[in-house]
Amino acid sequence: MRDLYTWNGQLARLIIRSWPQGIATPSADHLPVDLGHATRAFFDLFARRTTNIEYAAQADAASDRLSAARAAERRVLLDLEDELRALALDFDHGGIAALAKRLAAYHRRRVQLVPEIVRALYRG
Repeated sequence: MRDLYTWNGQLARLIIRSWPQGIATPSADHLPVDLGHATRAFFDLFARRTTNIEYAAQADAASDRLSAARAAERRVLLDLEDELRALALDFDHGGIAALAKRLAAYHRRRVQLVPEIVRALYRG
């Protein structure tokens, strides 16, 4: 799982660097209410901003593979809604540097908590 979180963070950095400049992008204002669906929707929106369809496909595959871990995160991380809201605000208004910094912290936090997330995953 540590490798998957690391890969997802690396992919996020690649995607941000591939974003075209100066085009209108969809807003993250209307993410689903359910946290699990909202997280998936945010990363889908994030990946679709690139013009590289392979990045978007890999982000989709990573979201599939992380779906169980994301459900377990809800039992380990207490501020997931605030964290996702901050990501969405940076996506819409914060600029690339702010979003990249927040995404790096998002993935670093999960890599550090892999043992707890795995325990939560198997304890159901």
